[in-house]
Amino acid sequence: MPRQQDGPPEGEDFLQKAQRKIVEEPAVTAGALATVAALWMATRQFRRGNRAGMNQWLRFRVAAQGFTLLAICSYSFSVHKRRQAAAAVGEEPPRHIQSAAMKQKNDEKEEFERRLEHAVKTTKAEEESLGAIDDKGKVDWKEAWKAGILRKNAENDEKRMKPSERA
Repeated sequence: MPRQQDGPPEGEDFLQKAQRKIVEEPAVTAGALATVAALWMATRQFRRGNRAGMNQWLRFRVAAQGFTLLAICSYSFSVHKRRQAAAAVGEEPPRHIQSAAMKQKNDEKEEFERRLEHAVKTTKAEEESLGAIDDKGKVDWKEAWKAGILRKNAENDEKRMKPSERA
């Protein structure tokens, strides 16, 4: 089996993705090409009026489609096994074999962690700005509340003042 990549590069176009899939899933590619070749030959035999040859190629097409289906199922099974092995070890599978649900879950988790980190930083900054941290480094909530009310009152008083009184 070919070596797995860490995931598709950003901005991967159609041709790059097709090349990657051909390398990762050669049996699927071979089955699809065999199916197309059988259809083409069946069409050729039909145009020539050779019914027996056409039926033979159509049977070959069915066999090629069955092979392709088995190749797709075996690839899907191997991807499932890789995901289970990666989960057992505690690592994420390569990005290109993650399901849409896994991608959404990971994206939501990253967004949550980013928002949580921002909230923690904001809370610490507010606590420090209130000056309500005691000797032990803990927040004295009564003092913080008083300081917050006093600061808010001062802001409101400033807003109510006339421009001539502010100077």
